[in-house]
Amino acid sequence: MGLKNARGVVLLVAATALAGGLAAMAAVKTAKVTNAVVAHASFRSVVAAPTADCPSLNKKQVLVLGRGEGLGGPFGSFNTAAGTAAECSQGVGPTTPVPKLGNCNNVPPKTPFFHVHGNGFYMTPDGSVLYLLYEELSQNPFIFGAPPFNLHDCGVWQVDGKASTGIFHGAKGSGSITADVPVAADFSAIVSADYVGKITLDKGSEAGKLQDVACTGTMTDTPITGNLTVAAGTSCDLEHSAVNGNVVVAKGGSLMMRNSVVNGKLQCNGCTAATTVNSTVYGNLDIKNEST
Repeated sequence: MGLKNARGVVLLVAATALAGGLAAMAAVKTAKVTNAVVAHASFRSVVAAPTADCPSLNKKQVLVLGRGEGLGGPFGSFNTAAGTAAECSQGVGPTTPVPKLGNCNNVPPKTPFFHVHGNGFYMTPDGSVLYLLYEELSQNPFIFGAPPFNLHDCGVWQVDGKASTGIFHGAKGSGSITADVPVAADFSAIVSADYVGKITLDKGSEAGKLQDVACTGTMTDTPITGNLTVAAGTSCDLEHSAVNGNVVVAKGGSLMMRNSVVNGKLQCNGCTAATTVNSTVYGNLDIKNEST
């Protein structure tokens, strides 16, 4: 990934979004089970303006937002999940020791690199939400000249069991990350990443709930486990969020979707606007009579 900061300096960073363990056993009640994780994620990533994930963007710091889908397992009846991730990457000079992250060896000693801290949430079809934290090392992009070029990342991930819901609530787990990041001429990237590790589900955790949400304003960094609806005469601004089901915009309603992902379809018949920016819809698009 890449950007031009306020001073016009080009900054690049791998846009890996962690998807380790994006699947779970679907029993209503589970025993304590440890699952080996071998997952693959494909994410589209863009550089974004400052947020709480990366509040101060300067010539050494960059925020990258990703959205996409992970494949893993098999774990029960689920082996896919959709979600988003946000990572704040700090440029580090050659005098700083390279952190030890698992078996990472992509950054030689005494060379500049990017130190990445990220988080993400991912939903399985039953509505369970897995929250993850990760840390990575990214190659220094300046040695490659102008894009396009490939970066190689590696790092570690862990489960945030307190924030996770459904089958993942109370879960524990960790593992390693390796990623290939083909940076395009416009600094965008379609990241291909692999995750290996283990997730232990908490004894007694319950399956997730598919909860529909009526959007009447701005929703940011939100996992919507069911469908999202926008009523007539109302507007919805969906920012860096994920919808497990469908998005339906009623006649006279409007939708703005940025840096988000929809696992189902987007339907907008007679709505006043349906605009998507840096967003992904995996289902069908049914948009008629919209103004944009």
